[in-house]
Amino acid sequence: WNHHNIQSIGNLCLRLAPNILAKVLSKTMAASIWNTLKDKYGKPSVAATYTEFKVMLDTPIPSHEHLAPAFSKVNAHF
Repeated sequence: WNHHNIQSIGNLCLRLAPNILAKVLSKTMAASIWNTLKDKYGKPSVAATYTEFKVMLDTPIPSHEHLAPAFSKVNAHF
């Protein structure tokens, strides 16, 4: 178990930017690092939210065809 934890910490640390790594360097468990990152960065940004909203608004809703394909396309983004 300890060997896998150390490997996981190493993998996470190798992939983090230096400024983010500094925030989690004191953690001794991979799960703790992961949860910290998820809590801090697991939320969509304003830009990502706007992009999803824009895609939804840009989806044409046909007036003389079945609505299911258009709604399926909108639902695919959420």
